[in-house]
Amino acid sequence: MSGEAARYLYRADLLGQVGDEHTIRMISFEPVLDDMGGTEAIADALHRNRIGWAISGGEGGWSARPAKAKWFKGIRDAAVGSGEPYFHKQHGGRGVTEAAKLGGHRATLDGLLWKQIPAVKQLSLL
Repeated sequence: MSGEAARYLYRADLLGQVGDEHTIRMISFEPVLDDMGGTEAIADALHRNRIGWAISGGEGGWSARPAKAKWFKGIRDAAVGSGEPYFHKQHGGRGVTEAAKLGGHRATLDGLLWKQIPAVKQLSLL
């Protein structure tokens, strides 16, 4: 599921309707173009719909629209507060290089890289 602004957070409810208790659901908040509605609203959507991974990133490319770090921090705080892994790809920005997009090792929030991934469990079919 992808979501770029608070008005699309309802998509998490649609995602919560698929799969079963073994399904790892993920949301890619990308490109984040506006506030996602606050940490509590995001955390509620993650918890209610059993979302197991949150990814965020800003828009990249020559005509990228700017993003604010506080938007990414709200997503991070919601995921971490819900006990779910969080992966931040890039802040985004004009240009296509890692440096221009503040991606890779430059994609820090409060001085830290957030590159968490969910644990994968293999189930026995026997």
